Parts: sequence; C-alpha cells; structure tokens
Amino acid sequence: MNTKVTINPNYDHLSSFINRLPNEFASSGHLLFYGRNELRVFTVGGLRIVVKSYNKLTLANRYIYGLFRKSKGQRAYENALLLQNYQISTPDPIAYIDCYRNGRLVKNYFISLFVSMPQLGQALGLPLSENYNLLVDFARFTFNLHEIGIF
Repeated sequence: MNTKVTINPNYDHLSSFINRLPNEFASSGHLLFYGRNELRVFTVGGLRIVVKSYNKLTLANRYIYGLFRKSKGQRAYENALLLQNYQISTPDPIAYIDCYRNGRLVKNYFISLFVSMPQLGQALGLPLSENYNLLVDFARFTFNLHEIGIF
C-alpha cells in the first residue's frame, strides 16, 4: 500500500505516531463516534488529538479521489489552514494521510487537536429559550464566513 502523509511543520514531533496510524487506528485510541466516519481521540506527547477516518468510499470515488480530486482528509486539513489564515478559530490541523492501493484511494485520515465543545446538534434539540444565544452566535459566525467569501 502507498501512503501519502502530510504533517503540519508545527507537529513534526508527532511523525512517528502519525506514520503508524493506518496500521493502529482501529485498535487504539478512545472511540468518540462511529457511523459514516469514525472518530478516535488519542493522547500523544501530552496533546489530545482527534483522528477522523473517512469510511465507505464507493468504487468510483476510490478512483476519482485517486486521480482527480483531493481526498476529504486533505481538504479538511487545507480548509483548517485557510480558516486560520482568516483568523477564524478552528482546531489546529496536524496532518492528513491518504492510503492508496493500485492507484485507488482506500483509506484517508484527518488529524487535528482535540477541542471539547458541545455539539450543535445537541443544542438544536433544546427549547429555543435554552439555545437562543448559541443559535444567534452560530448565525453571526456563518454570516461572517460568507462575508469573507467562505461558503
């Protein structure tokens, strides 16, 4: 299997851990979420890190991502850097990993710092009186993104 690993220079000290991830992801870390994708939290060198594994690539997408498009992990990494360039708070992107077999993308990962925040979906289930400020802040945040050209 061919593996493409891109690591944020600020996190080069995590390269050993990152390079082992494709072989150890499923059996290590703390499972945070499992569904369409899988999220696991790791503690490495005193840092809490979240790793997202993108699952269920269709056969067509394996070739499309292998030949024509950036992987979801790569786009997540690059988009996080873009947000930071605009001074928009987002968890620090650490790395992304693309795993290929016979020119097809078979697995990819996005690694970032872990930030403990309530999920927006949880707030949406609350009565409006309890989440009004959160929803207003989210609308303002979304508006600001659109104002600088991020949709």
